[in-house]
Amino acid sequence: MQRNLSIDLLRFILSILIIALHTSFLHEFGIAGDTLRSVTRCAVPLFLMISGYYLFDIINDRKKVRKYILRVLLLYFIWMLVYFPMYADFSSRFNVIMFFFTWIFGFFHLWYLVALLLAVSMLYFFVKNNFHWKRLMIIAIGLFMAGWIIQTLKILQLPSSISLLLSWNFPYRNFLFIGFPFVYIGFFIRSKESRLTSLFSLNKLMQAGILFLLLLLAESYINDKIGAGFCGGDIYIFLLFLCPVIFLFTLRMKKTIENNYLANYSSGIYFIHPLIIYMMSNIFNNLPSWNIFILVTVFSIMLSSTLIMINNKLVRIL
Repeated sequence: MQRNLSIDLLRFILSILIIALHTSFLHEFGIAGDTLRSVTRCAVPLFLMISGYYLFDIINDRKKVRKYILRVLLLYFIWMLVYFPMYADFSSRFNVIMFFFTWIFGFFHLWYLVALLLAVSMLYFFVKNNFHWKRLMIIAIGLFMAGWIIQTLKILQLPSSISLLLSWNFPYRNFLFIGFPFVYIGFFIRSKESRLTSLFSLNKLMQAGILFLLLLLAESYINDKIGAGFCGGDIYIFLLFLCPVIFLFTLRMKKTIENNYLANYSSGIYFIHPLIIYMMSNIFNNLPSWNIFILVTVFSIMLSSTLIMINNKLVRIL
C-alpha cells in the first residue's frame, strides 16, 4: 500500500519539534530562545490536521469510525499505564483527586489522544447531521478563538480565583478549542484538496509561510512581554494561518512510499520521549538545552525501533 511520503516525513519532523518543546530547547537564551521555540507549537495542530485529512475517507462509515475511536482509546489506556508511575501519587486526598483528573484529561503529552478522540466524535456527529462546510468552519474558528481568549486571560494574570483555575492548561488545551478546530481544518483541506493545491503555487505557499512564521514569532514575543515571562501558550492566532500553509505545501510535494516505518517512528518518538526525559532527568541539571535535546532525540529514535517491533509482532502500541 502506497503512503504519502511527504506527510510521513512531516510527521517525523513534528515529533522532533515536540522533543524540542518538552526539553525547553534554547531556554537559556531568555526571551529570544523562548520566542524561537514557539515554532514548535505548530506540531500538535499539524498532527491533528493530518488525522483530519485521513478521516475524510472513513467519516461516512460508522464501523470504520468506531474502529478508529476504539484504536485511539486503546492507545490511550496503554500509554497511560506506561506512564502510571509518573503520576500515581496517593499520598493525600488532593493527589488522589488529581490522579483521577489526570486519567480524564490525559497525562502530559497524552492529552493529545483525548483531544483527538473527542474531536473525531464531534466531526462524525456534524458530518452525519449534514452540517455545511461553511458552518463547520465558523464553528471551528469560533472555538479556536474562544480558547485563545481563555489563554489570554491566563497571560494577563487576572485575580487569584481565576488564575488558580487557569494555572492548569486543560481549560483551553483540549478537544474543544484545539482538537476539533484543527481536525476539521485537515478534513476540509482533504475535501477541497485539488482546488486548494491548484490555487496556491509552491512559491506563494512559501512566501505565505515565511510571513505567518514571522507573525507567529512576533505574537509569541508579545505574549512573553505582556505576560511577564509567559512562554507556555498552546494557542497562537497565527497557528491558524501557518499550519494550513505548511500542510498545503507538504501536499504539493506528492511523494509516495511503500511502507509505514517513518510514520511509526514519529509515533514512537512522540509516545516515548517523556519517559526518556524522566529517566535521564538526573543528568540534565548542568547541561545546556541543546545537549538535552540531542540526547533525548537520539534515545527516542533508538527506543522507537523496539516499539515498532512490539507494534508489528505483539500488540498495537503506535
